[in-house]
Amino acid sequence: MPPDPRRGPDGTRGSQPTRLTTQLAQLVIIPALIVAAAIAAWMLFVWMASAEESLADQLVRLRGCGGGGRGPLGVQNPAYKDCWRAAFNIANRIGQIDDSAQRLDLHEDLVQILEMPGDDDASLLKTYLLVAVGRLGQPGGMSVLMRWLESPQADYRLGALKGVRLWPDRDLPRTQREARRAMPQLIRLLGDSDGDVASRAAAALGELATAADPDVQPALREALGSTRLARREVRWYAAIALARLGDERGTAIVAGTLLNREQLAREVDGITGDAAKRQMHPNTQDDIMLGALMFAADYTGDVIWDRISRLADSDPSRRVKKAALKVLLGRSSKSK
Repeated sequence: MPPDPRRGPDGTRGSQPTRLTTQLAQLVIIPALIVAAAIAAWMLFVWMASAEESLADQLVRLRGCGGGGRGPLGVQNPAYKDCWRAAFNIANRIGQIDDSAQRLDLHEDLVQILEMPGDDDASLLKTYLLVAVGRLGQPGGMSVLMRWLESPQADYRLGALKGVRLWPDRDLPRTQREARRAMPQLIRLLGDSDGDVASRAAAALGELATAADPDVQPALREALGSTRLARREVRWYAAIALARLGDERGTAIVAGTLLNREQLAREVDGITGDAAKRQMHPNTQDDIMLGALMFAADYTGDVIWDRISRLADSDPSRRVKKAALKVLLGRSSKSK
């Protein structure tokens, strides 16, 4: 007598797909859930351990970080990773410090540690210290950042630029912001040999400058003149800054390139070699368009807002459509 197809291998009735699903759950899904739960518990433990370590403990660790990341024989100092992590943790926890006296004391401690001698391997540590000084926003802090903007090392200039942009007076009118003191240096940094430094300088000027500042727009327009692919982001950040100031050339680039998927598709992803032959990937296009939309509240050109309306209506990317619709709604609510 042939076997009953409705019975499983053990002779019991039941759907074969159902039994396979059960076996799959036992062999794959349940163990995967156990592993995921273990990882989540471990991450929670690490987070709690980090949170329980006080700022005083982090400062004690930082005070032992003099000399940089290399030992006497040029070997990487194993403790250096703990040093920059301590600086990173402090920079991220500054928003939780409400006491003004504590903020000032922390600022003085960090500046003292920042001035400790160190080799080139200390760049990551000092970058986070500069970010922390900027986030604290204490008297004398902007002068510290401005001094590091003149550093011969690009990493330190980048750290100081981040600190300038994070200075905690962003709710004030632009003309009253402390970071405007650094604008002459930011203008010079538009021509920096390091593209990341020049790009961040352009972005900072877009946040700080007004149309009445006489030297800013000519410097940003000069930055538009670079046609080298390696400096493309400098040009784009300068265009965004100019568009925020109502400049026609900047407005045309934002509308015609940075918010134009067809034009971005003709750009390339790489800089040299075979990569230079690749057209820009749609995900990269999305990121550029979303970056330009972040500053939409400052755009005044009608051509830009026409482009944003089209993105909200028919762009193939759900992320871009959603962001465009959000800024349109924000503009509509402000006009009421």
